[in-house]
Amino acid sequence: MTVEAVVDGQVVRWTDKKRYLWIVGALVPMIPLMMWGLVAATGWHVFWYFGPFFVFVLVPLSDVVAGLDRNNPPDELIEALEEDRFYRWVTYAFIPLQIAGFLWGAFLLGNGTIFGWDPFDGSVLPGIVDNLTWYD
Repeated sequence: MTVEAVVDGQVVRWTDKKRYLWIVGALVPMIPLMMWGLVAATGWHVFWYFGPFFVFVLVPLSDVVAGLDRNNPPDELIEALEEDRFYRWVTYAFIPLQIAGFLWGAFLLGNGTIFGWDPFDGSVLPGIVDNLTWYD
């Protein structure tokens, strides 16, 4: 998507080349569901620790691989981007996913699905996910 505005008689244009990557952010609140799915599919309880692995290993690695994003929009175009429905709806859709992921993690911990040392991961994970979500 290309956004443009006229500032001081000049046309300012900016293209968001990573527009549809915003949807990838939905992976973070769904980590508890991913953990449960991996354990259910394989029977390996080590996948209960996928959450911290995702947060503390995969996310930093993706930051290193992606590098610094120097393609930020000019300040003059922020208002136009705020009016774009795509970004608004991606943000709105994220909220129920975060609530569902948190409640699913609490359910797994509360009904005894997670056992042994796994409750440590199960009880810490919803907090990690929510803190990562609110930080971003």
